[in-house]
Amino acid sequence: MFCAHCGKKIADDCNFCPFCGKKTDTLQPGAVTANGIHIVEKKDPLFRVECEYCHCVFEYRSRHLGYRIWYPSGFVYCPSCKKPLRHHPEYEVKE
Repeated sequence: MFCAHCGKKIADDCNFCPFCGKKTDTLQPGAVTANGIHIVEKKDPLFRVECEYCHCVFEYRSRHLGYRIWYPSGFVYCPSCKKPLRHHPEYEVKE
């Protein structure tokens, strides 16, 4: 689902948006919010990466990404060695 106020993707069971803090009125894909945000599709692509530290190969989805000022495109933690790895769009697996 998507927040009707800010348009960001949120969990189906959220009562308040974790991004904007407003009470959630969720929208299905294709809906248009009051502030003009048009939800085109609900997508959560799959990514596959090999850890540069321990060489563990693992998959993650965009909902697992974290963001910090030093990782503006996002990062994910390796499940094996727990080190943060930069996210790159070219890691996407075409499903």
